[in-house]
Amino acid sequence: MYATDGRSLYSLSLASMTFGEPIRLVGCDIDIVEITENDHGEMWAAGFETGKAALYRVDPRTGDCTVLSKFATDAPWAIGFLPQSTGSQRLLGALSSGLSLLDATRGSSIQLVPTTVSRRAACDIVMGADGSAYVASVIDWTDPSSPNVLERVDPITGSVTATFAIDPGSLIDGLAVWSDAMYGFTRDGHVQRLTISDHVTRTPVTVSRAPKAFTGASSGWTEFVPR
Repeated sequence: MYATDGRSLYSLSLASMTFGEPIRLVGCDIDIVEITENDHGEMWAAGFETGKAALYRVDPRTGDCTVLSKFATDAPWAIGFLPQSTGSQRLLGALSSGLSLLDATRGSSIQLVPTTVSRRAACDIVMGADGSAYVASVIDWTDPSSPNVLERVDPITGSVTATFAIDPGSLIDGLAVWSDAMYGFTRDGHVQRLTISDHVTRTPVTVSRAPKAFTGASSGWTEFVPR
């Protein structure tokens, strides 16, 4: 389990719920807004800074970053791996322009569904055991009062099939899964268990040595059971 504050990685021991010492990200030349891992524990990161974006490969042991692609986008974005269907995992990107499938080796993309909501920002993506992708998003990232929502997305078509309001609180910038449940990592450095009904309920989780802020999280490739 890893989390990031945009400039360093922090491992999280699920046995003690304690964060390790920061591992500085080296070679990620813009702020990291999201991290994700495939089922082999290999890590990718999404960068965003003032209209500039980048996709990186990251060595979680050393923090070394390798640039795969750079492009322009209007808002922070998120990445997450879809389940294996043809022997290799596919990387899903949620950008202000819509949902895309990304080449995890070269960084090229194929857009699934375009959107005209240019100020929408995706914060993180996890996969549900129901086959859906769940995306924590902000409707208008330029507005501090804009609501934080959780979107359920069909990963084949890219269509949003449901939108859930998240209980008021600090922005959830990272998502992770363990023990079949989904957890949120907030912009003010807290970890919360997230429960979905007609909305998303937050339950605080006690952790030690957390950074002051989170911009992303990753628990390796795993699914949660929506409930």
